[in-house]
Amino acid sequence: MSIAVLQKLREVLNQMGLANFETGAPESINPELPVDEQADLLPYDRTWEFPKEKLVLGMKAPVDEYT
Repeated sequence: MSIAVLQKLREVLNQMGLANFETGAPESINPELPVDEQADLLPYDRTWEFPKEKLVLGMKAPVDEYT
């Protein structure tokens, strides 16, 4: 990506309130609060990304099997 594209992306993220999306804010995590309320404080890790073309879903379970 070019520098201009990255700067524009950063500007858009700032406007959307997502400035800390990649770096997160782990120092702000409060052990007194549930994790699901603080997930946005965790840093984004690109190593867990993979192309959707490689995603293979198995067979669907019958609806009545788990009810």
